[in-house]
Amino acid sequence: MGGVDKAGLLWDGRSFLARILDRLGPSFDEILLAGTTSPPPGLPRARAVSDRHPGGGPLQGIAAGLEAMSGERAFLCGCDMPLVDPAVVRRLLEAQGPHAAVVPRVGGRPQFLHAVYGRACLPAARELALEPGAPVARLLDRVDCLWLDESELADLPDWRDSFVNANTPEDLHWLPGRTDRPAPS
Repeated sequence: MGGVDKAGLLWDGRSFLARILDRLGPSFDEILLAGTTSPPPGLPRARAVSDRHPGGGPLQGIAAGLEAMSGERAFLCGCDMPLVDPAVVRRLLEAQGPHAAVVPRVGGRPQFLHAVYGRACLPAARELALEPGAPVARLLDRVDCLWLDESELADLPDWRDSFVNANTPEDLHWLPGRTDRPAPS
């Protein structure tokens, strides 16, 4: 996106972040925004969590969120996924059981930023966060991760929409109600 803050991207007059919180906020007691120094105005329940090593990649945000959360597990969502579906999130949370993390695979690709992470991931996340740019896959190699196949979600209507994200300005053109969306990345 050329350095644009994806959370603040507007779609039909509302920011991506506001849309995500509208969809998921009622399901969670705690809302943490990793990788930012302050929550945007109008989000009173949201609490900002700063990365220890800003600019070090998604693993930094995961580590910061795990460290700051008060519960035993969290659903982590990228700020560029305005169609995240609460039913899909519930399915991931229900699947967790004794596993440290639940990561779906969609189109054969792991969805690291649309997954459940438990407190058990924190020691490995802290250690790997010392290596700026360390991939999230390395964290999941070190914990008990349940890889959820897309067949486990297929009974949910429009479940694929939950994983659609906006990585380029061109991606913004297909969001409003289009059915010819690109595959999740």
